[in-house]
Amino acid sequence: MSAREAFFADAAFGQRFCIVNRPSGQPRGLVLLVPPLLEELNKSRRMCALAAHALADAGLLVLRMDLHGCGDSSGDLADA
Repeated sequence: MSAREAFFADAAFGQRFCIVNRPSGQPRGLVLLVPPLLEELNKSRRMCALAAHALADAGLLVLRMDLHGCGDSSGDLADA
């Protein structure tokens, strides 16, 4: 079973909201999962979460992050 941790990471233009899914053992690789923008973000959030869990269960470390001005990251949408 994988573990999940949410946090804010400092970036050049504020903070990025990130979620990391860790495999139960030593990771055998890394996946950077960047969701789409705008309304597509809302429609795909569950699919991204399910994919992250499945990849972590398969032994991969998965980092998801909201881009600047999107989701829970800081910044204005106009700057995204």
